[in-house]
Amino acid sequence: MGGDQKNVAYPFDHLIYSVGHCPPRGIDSNLARELSRKEISEELQRHAIGLVHIFELFGKHTKDNGSLTVINSAITDIPDNAWPENLHIGPYAAACAAKHELVRAMRHENPQLRVNELQFGSIESDFFNGCTFRPPVILPMKRVVDEVEAAINSPACYNKTLRATSPEEAVYRKSPHTA
Repeated sequence: MGGDQKNVAYPFDHLIYSVGHCPPRGIDSNLARELSRKEISEELQRHAIGLVHIFELFGKHTKDNGSLTVINSAITDIPDNAWPENLHIGPYAAACAAKHELVRAMRHENPQLRVNELQFGSIESDFFNGCTFRPPVILPMKRVVDEVEAAINSPACYNKTLRATSPEEAVYRKSPHTA
C-alpha cells in the first residue's frame, strides 16, 4: 500500500470499505459503451485488488473482535431478463462478485474479526443525475446509513442485500423505463 500512514491510529475498532467512482456525466458516459482493457483492469483494481490491500492492513492493525464492513453492489443478483439494455456492466459485476468472494475468504481466514458485507441496489446519489438510464426506484441514503450502523453494531457477521422494494422506502425518479 502506498501513501503516508504515519497519522493512522492503530489498532482499528471498525473500518468501512466503500469504493467506486462516478463518471462526470454519470452512468451513461461510462457504461453505455464497451470498456477498454485498461478501464476493465481499473474496475478490477478498484473493487477487488484494492480490497486485498485493505484486508492486509486490516488484519494486521485491528483489535480482536474488530469489524470490517464492505459495501458492495447487488448487481450480481440481477436476473438475465432484467439486465439493463445497452449497458456494459459485465466487468463491474465481475469485480463485485470477486469482492463478495474475498469477503467470504476473509471471514474464514480471520475468525477473530467480524467481516460484514452489505450489497445494495441502486442508491440515491449523483450517479444517475442527468442520465438516460435511471432505475425506477432507488434506495434512500438514510436506509444505507442505518444498515451500515447496524452492521458495525452487530455482535456477529452481518451479510445483507438491500434494494428499494416498496413505495414507502423508495426514492422515485423520472425514468424512460417507467410510464
